[in-house]
Amino acid sequence: MNMPFIMDTFDTLRGDVFFDILNNETSNKVSYHLEFQTKNDSTMVIRMFEYGFKKGKEQAGNRDDFKTIYFPKQKVIFIERNNNIKGDIKLKIVLSDKQSFIYSVPVMKYWEYTDKELIENKMYPLLPLQLFNLRKELEYFRRKNDIENIKSYQLKQRTLHQR
Repeated sequence: MNMPFIMDTFDTLRGDVFFDILNNETSNKVSYHLEFQTKNDSTMVIRMFEYGFKKGKEQAGNRDDFKTIYFPKQKVIFIERNNNIKGDIKLKIVLSDKQSFIYSVPVMKYWEYTDKELIENKMYPLLPLQLFNLRKELEYFRRKNDIENIKSYQLKQRTLHQR
């Protein structure tokens, strides 16, 4: 469920997709959080930490003699090609007593997947995002006034819609 988080400043923080999956064998629920990102944004890892903390706080429980916050399994799906994007985004958190830990979120580089691979891997909800793969190239051809390549991309787009 994608409920907004209200911050102390009364600003609204909204994650893209939150959902839970129940493991029928163990009756345990696993929470997931996906974020879709078009641009490589250096503040993304901080927002992911905030989203994870807020969601975990909602589901906080007691373990032994202390409260426990369970972060959801998170992933950032970067849609547009950018060679500076690594396989994960990381944030070093340093506490006042100098203890530190690395918070890391795995990344999916969407542009590396063809529509065929998405289908083979049963990632059907991600298929409409294939249009983003065409956007940069179409813009490039538009700037060069390359009508032939623009027409070929229109044909590809029609083919994607017919699937």
